[in-house]
Amino acid sequence: MIDVPVDAPNGGYADPETTQDIFISASAAPGAQIAVYFTTYTQQGWVDLLSRVIHPSPGDPHCSVLSSSFYVSDGDDAATLLAESVPASWITAVTQVFEDAAIQSVTICIASGDTGAQSKRFDGKAHVQYPGSDPWVLAVGGTTIGSAEWAWNDGTGASGGGVSDYFPPPWYQTDANVPVSVNDGHRGRGVPDVSANASPNSGYPFILGGGPGLANGTSASAPLWAGLIAVLNAALDQSVGFINPVIYALNGAGFHDILPEPGATDNSFAGVTGYPVTPGWDAMTGWGSPRGVALLNGLKGFFGPAIAISLQDNLQFGTVCRGPAFRVIRVYNVGNRDLMILSVTRVTGSTDFNVLSAPATPLTIAPGAEVDFTVAFVPSTPGASAAATIQIISNDPLTPTLDVLAEATAGAGALETVIADSGAFGDCCVGGHVDEPLALNNAGPCPLSIVDITSSSPEFAPPSVNNYPLVIAPGASIAVPIRFQPSSLGAKAATVTVLSSDPAGPKFVPVSGAAPPGKLAVTGSTIFGPVPACCRVERTIAICNVGDCKLQVSSIAFKHKSRHWKLINNPFPATLRPGSCLSVVIRYIATEKLPRSCDLVIVSDDPTDPVKTLEVLATTVWEDCCSKRCDDSPKDGCQKPRCDPCRCHKCADECDDENSDGEE
Repeated sequence: MIDVPVDAPNGGYADPETTQDIFISASAAPGAQIAVYFTTYTQQGWVDLLSRVIHPSPGDPHCSVLSSSFYVSDGDDAATLLAESVPASWITAVTQVFEDAAIQSVTICIASGDTGAQSKRFDGKAHVQYPGSDPWVLAVGGTTIGSAEWAWNDGTGASGGGVSDYFPPPWYQTDANVPVSVNDGHRGRGVPDVSANASPNSGYPFILGGGPGLANGTSASAPLWAGLIAVLNAALDQSVGFINPVIYALNGAGFHDILPEPGATDNSFAGVTGYPVTPGWDAMTGWGSPRGVALLNGLKGFFGPAIAISLQDNLQFGTVCRGPAFRVIRVYNVGNRDLMILSVTRVTGSTDFNVLSAPATPLTIAPGAEVDFTVAFVPSTPGASAAATIQIISNDPLTPTLDVLAEATAGAGALETVIADSGAFGDCCVGGHVDEPLALNNAGPCPLSIVDITSSSPEFAPPSVNNYPLVIAPGASIAVPIRFQPSSLGAKAATVTVLSSDPAGPKFVPVSGAAPPGKLAVTGSTIFGPVPACCRVERTIAICNVGDCKLQVSSIAFKHKSRHWKLINNPFPATLRPGSCLSVVIRYIATEKLPRSCDLVIVSDDPTDPVKTLEVLATTVWEDCCSKRCDDSPKDGCQKPRCDPCRCHKCADECDDENSDGEE
């Protein structure tokens, strides 16, 4: 063991934190040289110490791994950093040195904290400690060992972990299912990366100042991991350095996955809601505790060229209205030798997908570097789903061929039609028109093109459009008029067809209406009663339209001609508007010998009574002017007849009809 004073000397007292770090790491890596660095708890002290480890001074040991149980702040949110007087410059300076350590192949192991999501803050919010939240360090959480190994949250403390407020998700955590912050739902760097035994109930006994002690907390699990990494470095004959990308690329291989049962299910602590333990990576135990030999075998695959990828949106293009749409395959070399990418091509599936030609393959990706390949999707069949397999061929000895699936849907508009009263226009007179709006709604995710609107009947006219197509934006609608213009009487029906870019096909809208006729009504009497002989009598009747539309009265005439009956000033044929009437005068000349009815016939386009027959009737009253009147008494004899010249101007025999049937 070597003391390395940086900005402060070894104080010479029995410090439990430093002591447990030394003996735990030494126990995990027997025979390893251990250097203990001393500095001040300041920004300068942190930077100087880390820089000295990464870039040793002459005579200093050359370290491949550093473990720290000390930390800068109880949280990396703005309020905590301000309350604990940690300026952003401190974070910036320290994280830059950690990045330098990654470049120099030095692994940095940092404890994640011992008070769960509360992290010694009393504001009711979840926090993660810094520098455990730094993306350039290996953050180490805690477990408990008993009949099984489970997450540490047993009343003595709890594994620190959660979501960083300061740092966004690093690229190596893209597929780790890091949850959103329980505080406000933001996404950030997930903590921890790994874990190991930390509970006092399964602690590490040691001697401190001549007496027994019990090492525990993530201050114990961090140096345990540092010792393990030293062993891995020796087995691999090189430093694993910044191991985080490799660990995440292993996707749990080489780890004992900590599950919620038995034991703690989350790292809620001191009334602060924390993060649950889940299969795979979680924000309390990371990938879990190490399985040394399996982890070593997994790492062996990365010391040489080693491919890892991240897929933009998992190559899910979603709905694409018009192409091209693009998604990126980012290829990383997480190994320590050059990675040769021989080809990136579509090998099966829809030809709507293709990989852009730039960058050209084959190409070389240096260790730690990355290259982006772009997959394009150009939809060819609206409404259809498409998928393709993109294959990456490289010189990775473990994964020479890597297939990924790209999926997309060729979007389209979706036509919905709405018309009032299910397309029933109601009544409309011949020669008139009624307009009803036909609403065309685009319920699809893409613009909808209306190609044409037609009708199966000219009596239901679609709108006149100068230029098709009409384009409707997603979620929008337009209204077009449909005109009902009947040319004849009666019930009408038709189908309006809307042709569009909707892959479901045209929409058919049934429409209906009716063209009602006028309605004939006759007022006035056609019964003349008794009429003195040889006199003329007239009656007036009204021919009326009591319907809603025009009434065509084509004729009004007697069924048979008669010299006894005449129509005076007959205005028909004529058209009667709704509510209008025309009068007709019927004249009777009382020269008919016997009373006889005569039929008056009215012909119209009233479909319920197209030929209406009215009976006209009169009775001629004759006086016996030419015969004597004798009673039964012979005494009186015969009297001279009495004649009324207003009733008859000649004898009855002379007034008789020449034509006994009364017709000419």
